[in-house]
Amino acid sequence: MLIPDELYNALSIHRDTIAEPVQGGAVNHVYALKDRNGQYLIKWLGDDTFSGIDRQAQFRLQQQLARYHIAPEPLWLSPDNNWWVERLEARHFVKVQPGTLGEILGKIHSLPITAPLLNLPERLRHYLTLAAPPPDSQLNKNAQLIIDALYRKPIEQTEQVCGHNDLSAGHILRLSPLMIIDWEYSGAVNRFFDIASCCAINNYSESQCGQLYQAYATATGIALPHITEQISFYNKVVNITDQVWVAAMNATSGN
Repeated sequence: MLIPDELYNALSIHRDTIAEPVQGGAVNHVYALKDRNGQYLIKWLGDDTFSGIDRQAQFRLQQQLARYHIAPEPLWLSPDNNWWVERLEARHFVKVQPGTLGEILGKIHSLPITAPLLNLPERLRHYLTLAAPPPDSQLNKNAQLIIDALYRKPIEQTEQVCGHNDLSAGHILRLSPLMIIDWEYSGAVNRFFDIASCCAINNYSESQCGQLYQAYATATGIALPHITEQISFYNKVVNITDQVWVAAMNATSGN
């Protein structure tokens, strides 16, 4: 894929510098580019109508996170939101245990970050529209039940935090100093959704989830019984959201 001239010009990168493709996600194409001025991670976001992400808001959010040295510094976003550039950070290969992720979640949730609201029922509606399951299908019925439950659930301001919302062990570049990548789904959200998402993404067993909950309780001072009580609901939210997300991805990719 041809990197646009405006990207090279914005970062004062020599035009002959080659961008090497690296493994990307389900939506993005990712490249690494290195020259004498710096090392860059370049994401082509394309005509992304799938994720429903406000790229400008996410860029501003990651700027805040970078000031706490927990996320790569975002350097440039093209006017059409198709190209994102951030500083390329080194990876230290370490095995991240469930308890460590619990501690990391506690640290993220303690940051005084002003984040855009991740509207869970509207995000679920967005994926449901893309998936377009039959109205009488079990998936549609279950999704509608969760959407209704989320709208009825009171918003507890003390539980609203800046969440990563996609924290797999593979997103931890290194532990010391801590560096985390792939913040595109981050936003202000109920802390227990972020915890439930983390457990689901990492495919943790009940025992491993328990280790994460205990570490989070220790890191935040929140009582473990309260965590497990709240997680029961958000596990259902995460499960249905994941099912609808997969159905939407399959529907939009022609699979």
